[in-house]
This record gives sequence, structure tokens and C-alpha cells, in this order.
Amino acid sequence: MRQIFATKSPKEIDSSKIVSSNLNITSILDLCFILTCAFVLSAGFTNEGTYRPIPALNATTHLSGGVTILLFDDAEVYWYEGILESKDQIHLTNYSDNGLRKILNNSKIFYRSKNIQLSVTIKTNRTTSYENVINSIDELRITDIKRYAVQDMSIDESQMIPKISL
Repeated sequence: MRQIFATKSPKEIDSSKIVSSNLNITSILDLCFILTCAFVLSAGFTNEGTYRPIPALNATTHLSGGVTILLFDDAEVYWYEGILESKDQIHLTNYSDNGLRKILNNSKIFYRSKNIQLSVTIKTNRTTSYENVINSIDELRITDIKRYAVQDMSIDESQMIPKISL
């Protein structure tokens, strides 16, 4: 290289043909560091003990302190306490102040007196409107009930109410 430049004057040397012998590996090291960090952090997510799914609520969950709300396509709200064993347990109410809100307040007071935290399950089927679900959750927020879940309705529950078929 030196020989080529020695024969030419500085004005005749084309600057685009000059190759630097210094390598800059800073960007390659940055990329390796970022990838290493990503792999190390994501490795913790693959452990079996890290992720524990929340178990589904079942009938035994409602043995103490459970109210279940059954929602359909109309504004009527069906509800029962504990485990559903017969049609006589299912009651009909609505979204008025003396309806679902009063039931939730009374249940909350009753279970609080027994040192049991009230848990509410809202069960829906295919015909339930989104508005009814939101209205039910609003009632839970108004009555300050913090433990609730939204689930699909079982076939047994929908068959307990004669006018509804799943």
C-alpha cells in the first residue's frame, strides 16, 4: 500500500480507495450484550415453578361466602347462595337499588359478621349482553366487593331456569 501511495502525489490519491486497518466492534458488542440480556431475562419465564395458573372456581369454592349471579339476555338477574342443589335456591331480581345492590350489601354484612370474605361469581351464557355484565360489575364496585370472577354458566344452572335453554 505504501508503494502505491509513494508513486502518486497526495492530490492523485483517491480517498474512496483508502481502507482503514482499524476495526470498530463497538456495535457488535452492543448487540451481543443486548441479546445476552434478553436471553437471560426470558430464561426465567420458562421455568415450571414461575407460572402458576389460577385454579378455576367450582362448587366447593362457594361453600363459605359465595353468591352466584346468573345473567341472561334480559335485564332480569338470577342469583343464589352456596351450591346450587334445587330450583328453590334461585331467586329473581333486577338492577335497581332494591334489587341486586341490596342483595349484595345484605350478603356482605352477613358474611362479614361471620368473619368470612364474600366472593361473587358472575356466570354468563352465549345470550348475555355485555351491558348486563358491566352493570353487574358496577354493582360489585358500588357495594365494595373485591372478590369476584366471571365464568361461563354450566348446563345444570341454565336448565334450572325453565325459560332459558343453552
